[in-house]
Amino acid sequence: MNQEVLSTDRNPFKPLPCIFKSLLYNPLFSDFTLFLPNAPPGKKQYIPVHRFIFDVRCSFFHVFFERMPNEKTLTLCFPQWAAPDVFTVIEYIYTSEPINITNENIAAIAFISLIWDCSELIKLATDFIIHKIDPKYSLDTLNKLCNIIKHDAPAIQKLLNMVVNNIAIFNPDDFNELQFDLFESIINTVYSKRPEDIAAEALCNCIEHYFIANVDKLGKDEFRVLVQRFMMKTYHNGVITLYKHAIRLNWSIAHCEAKILHSWLHLDQNKLATIPVDRLAVILNENYLNCGSEDELFKFILLVHEVQPTADLTPIWKCLRVPALTEECKEKLKECGIAPQFVIDAINSAGRYIDFRRLPRARTHCLIIGAADNWALEDLKEFMGFAGFNPKNITAMRAAPDMDADFYKFHAILVFGFYKFPPSLSSKIATYVSDGGGLVVAFGAHRNDDFGIGEPILSMLPIEAFRQEIAEVCYVRAPTDSNFNDGVDIASEEKEQIFTGCKNMRMLFSVKEGASVISSWDDGVPFVVIQNRTEKHGTIIVFNASPVSNEIFPEQWSKHDKTMARILSNCIITASNKVFSKASKD
Repeated sequence: MNQEVLSTDRNPFKPLPCIFKSLLYNPLFSDFTLFLPNAPPGKKQYIPVHRFIFDVRCSFFHVFFERMPNEKTLTLCFPQWAAPDVFTVIEYIYTSEPINITNENIAAIAFISLIWDCSELIKLATDFIIHKIDPKYSLDTLNKLCNIIKHDAPAIQKLLNMVVNNIAIFNPDDFNELQFDLFESIINTVYSKRPEDIAAEALCNCIEHYFIANVDKLGKDEFRVLVQRFMMKTYHNGVITLYKHAIRLNWSIAHCEAKILHSWLHLDQNKLATIPVDRLAVILNENYLNCGSEDELFKFILLVHEVQPTADLTPIWKCLRVPALTEECKEKLKECGIAPQFVIDAINSAGRYIDFRRLPRARTHCLIIGAADNWALEDLKEFMGFAGFNPKNITAMRAAPDMDADFYKFHAILVFGFYKFPPSLSSKIATYVSDGGGLVVAFGAHRNDDFGIGEPILSMLPIEAFRQEIAEVCYVRAPTDSNFNDGVDIASEEKEQIFTGCKNMRMLFSVKEGASVISSWDDGVPFVVIQNRTEKHGTIIVFNASPVSNEIFPEQWSKHDKTMARILSNCIITASNKVFSKASKD
């Protein structure tokens, strides 16, 4: 053969397309037939082709003919949107003439060329996607190609970036057919960009529609991802939809509730009123419910009565903080006709020294008292800042005998330490709690005698019979220089014991009657224990871990995703309350 006929891309026909153009759709010398059952109107279902041409131009057919040399027909199973362009690709295979690739047909041409492994056409299609495709066609093209192209391929990555950067221009339902890993990649990237309101709203629309369309296909982990990436920047009411499904499936309930709590004031109250009463009670009981005023919650309870007229509303009536109601609202409460008697009686009952107003996170003032060095205190203060508190409202002080602080300027006290507290300080904290102040005690690495806190606070805690957990130990060489030789057999005199992590700095204890275990470690040891406020004291919470760093290491905290900061901050907000000294009032 003439050397000019051969080409570097192994296509011997490209320089002389006219030789084979006459064979296009020509049954003359045809030795193979393609059957396209969904051929478009005006096109034949049976397409005569020539083995030697398809063998050279398409790797798929080369392999097919080698394995099945006696086959005379192949049925093509292409989706309806790709079927018309089967003829476009066949014409290119026979002629190599310039092909008219457009935004409308790029997905079909790329799809067919990839299935048939026509390398030359794949290159043209990829080039069009990377350099020429209109962003508004990117999602549709991604939908159609994601199942046959590796997700790290340049073309797919280009389409993904276009979708991410233009998410607001698409119909939310257009995402429903995406594989979850691709959809996750899109929402993760959009979320990480801290989008403006329009894009944030579009992100939430996509997540809500995707979940509804795929609810029977998604598992617990996938649902958790969707909830995590559901932004509340625009207070999207779709979180209520997710929450109802979370209740039904028992998945990510607390995470959904946290989003609702912080956005309550801005969400559609009529939709909130459709939430089951038992779950509404959990939400309305939280101290950091962003509700504006207690009067608004009274109006909400009346709305729930309208929406769920047969439901027993006693659980949510118990959550109403009657002393925080205005006098006008108290009169309306007496006259509404549906309030239980215990709510009416509460109007003139205790609460004399306690302001029961709910406290949003950004306005909560917390005092950290630590029997530790200044570095540990500052690190914990930074840790709290990560959890959404205003750093200006967090004060950290060492638990020294001469510590001078007005506890009543703070809504809650967080106590932690590695050394023993002075008895006078323990008594001062006990007085604050007796006046209604909130206390969170973060155990971990405390002294073995009384764990650093001392009486009378020790007896007020909602736990008893506690002791330091006996930690599993491992041995390491005490490093003498910058080199540390792992895996070396070390003589006993060179060994030193170290704790293996946060889990081994816990307390083992029993829970007192009247207290509740909010969450547990994966081995059943209580993690968060709460004693709700009474007439005798404020809320007391035991946090059974040692939150001493903003950088949680995997060996200290298995989740390694900053959830400890969120859990601890929720404990502080739950315990928070504005209190006044009884001594100064009496």
